[in-house]
Amino acid sequence: MRAAVQEGLKARCSRMDVELPYGARLGVEGVAKDAPVDVEQSDRELARLFVEMFDPIGDATVVAFRTDKQAAAARNLWGLGSYKGTVQSMEPKKSKVKKSGKKSRAGGFAKKLEAALGDDTEGPSAVVPAGTEVFVLVAPQEKELQMVESLDLGRDCLCILLNARLDGDNNPQRTRLRASFEGVFHLRAIGDASNDELLYRSYPKAWTLARKPKVGPPKVVATFDSRPSAEEVAEAAAEGVAAASKGLFGGLF
Repeated sequence: MRAAVQEGLKARCSRMDVELPYGARLGVEGVAKDAPVDVEQSDRELARLFVEMFDPIGDATVVAFRTDKQAAAARNLWGLGSYKGTVQSMEPKKSKVKKSGKKSRAGGFAKKLEAALGDDTEGPSAVVPAGTEVFVLVAPQEKELQMVESLDLGRDCLCILLNARLDGDNNPQRTRLRASFEGVFHLRAIGDASNDELLYRSYPKAWTLARKPKVGPPKVVATFDSRPSAEEVAEAAAEGVAAASKGLFGGLF
């Protein structure tokens, strides 16, 4: 994963998308093997790896969780020690400035932000502090993704979505984000976690659909030069099942 991110940086990619399977255990927090799956913990462990990855510019790094509770848990568990960056949530904070009762005349970026967060919330500096060079958003959902689209981060700010789950849903928002964010590292089960197919990508290599046999390493079913749609993945998976059913003799009998 680190190598894929580094390759993306070399290519001057400023919008990255990283996805791992739901509840993947990365060993950061030392969880017992028989512990139940904890999706929030998995997301937090992935975020911690990125904190360490960008440690050299930690003071210019922001890691944002969906809620204050999630951000507080990360700060408590990580200890933060030498980390100089910011750990925060995407929950909008109420502005301390009293309303005048007059209608807002905000336009352009300010108007977009106001629409996304509400007209009584703090401004853009509350979401992305000035001077931020790396903005890592952890497991965002529709509201947080809308906020990201509303923020004018600029191409000099690296924005990384962790486990945003952009695939499998063709709503306009996710379609736009799939087009604008490069899937630098991607590993997920097709359908539910019990399926045998996996979609994998490590930038700048091709996207690969593979099947896990009962014995032996995964076998490649199809490759894609660009991020495949759900329909393309389903079609390739179906063709792979048909090919496998022919057996060793190519369906001659």
